[in-house]
Amino acid sequence: MAGAFVSSLRALGANVTANLYGPGQHNWPYWERELHRSFPLLMQSLGLPPQ
Repeated sequence: MAGAFVSSLRALGANVTANLYGPGQHNWPYWERELHRSFPLLMQSLGLPPQ
């Protein structure tokens, strides 16, 4: 469902950053991994230098 959602947003012209990988779960190891991957993008969005 996430892939279809991202596709729909892109079809509407939204600038979407998505990391769609295989099956996962909503538990801390998955969240932590994505938090680390998204940190530079989040910092840039706030106008802050990456750390």
